[in-house]
Amino acid sequence: MVTSVGGSAMAKAAREDPELRKYSLEGFALGSGETLPAGAVLAYRVYGAGPKVAVAGTSYGVAHTALKWHYGRTIDESFTFVAFNLMGNGVSFSPSTCPEGYDYPAVVDVRDNVRAQKKALDADPDLRGRTIDLVFGFSMGAMQAFEWARAYPECVEVAAPICGSSGCEDYNKVFLEGLVAILEAPTPTADKLKTFGAVYAGWYVGPDFYRLQHWTQKGFTSLQDWLDNFAQKRWNLGDPDDFLAMVKTWRHTAPFSEDDMKAITHTKVLILPCDADTYFRVEAIADRELKHIPNATMKVIPSSWGHLAGNPESLPDEFHVIKSNLDLVLSKAP
Repeated sequence: MVTSVGGSAMAKAAREDPELRKYSLEGFALGSGETLPAGAVLAYRVYGAGPKVAVAGTSYGVAHTALKWHYGRTIDESFTFVAFNLMGNGVSFSPSTCPEGYDYPAVVDVRDNVRAQKKALDADPDLRGRTIDLVFGFSMGAMQAFEWARAYPECVEVAAPICGSSGCEDYNKVFLEGLVAILEAPTPTADKLKTFGAVYAGWYVGPDFYRLQHWTQKGFTSLQDWLDNFAQKRWNLGDPDDFLAMVKTWRHTAPFSEDDMKAITHTKVLILPCDADTYFRVEAIADRELKHIPNATMKVIPSSWGHLAGNPESLPDEFHVIKSNLDLVLSKAP
């Protein structure tokens, strides 16, 4: 029996998607050695039925429904688009969906997620055996894109990680440890989520966003209006246990070693960081992933929106940088 009473408002709605596909993770072995119980699933949605295949994993705190906008915009209808829910997000196996009497594992990292995604594709009669023409993603989705290129380079033609790196650098860990402290604190849920939102507001957009008062572009009348009615409110309907699980996935995913990166010899990797991102820094990515992955190129997104520039559904300039560079790389792929 699976308990599904928790999860964010977005996750609860996404679990009701009639087109949601589920791959059983019963007996799936995590990198830690722990195996998953009956009832554990990896949930994903397939959009379209084009001859090419694109794969993306969700970023922190969202469900597959937040990726739907990419179909027909970032990628055209020549693709079959597979949107995977990260474990811990409340749609795939998560604290909020754990079978009764089972505790969610202490560590589920990005490598575990991508191995599960590969198994799901191999088991799906519409998808098994097909080359992945593109794997892309934003933030934690970018970490998954890097991992696809590392783990299955023979299957992936192009990987496009957006505002993300192969793993969690030390500076990023400092931010995440603050979130862990908030989410593990013995405080009421409402207070916990309000504090979580207040801390997150200082990271995902960055100083230029505040200096230029970009909140006015979204209709907010003041800094306080932005903080109260977006920056904090967007987390108020979340699930602290699921949030904590995803933070730990992020926190415990180690950056690639040089050998990992040098082995990515087939996949073309287009790295798309933002120059104002406060935790996936251009300089760090240039010194690691760009330097050591043989077929990597990097195009920087110039934006005062910081990390959120990598999710540009309503940011036309940032979207143009991503779309134009992605189209160029795809045009040269086999």
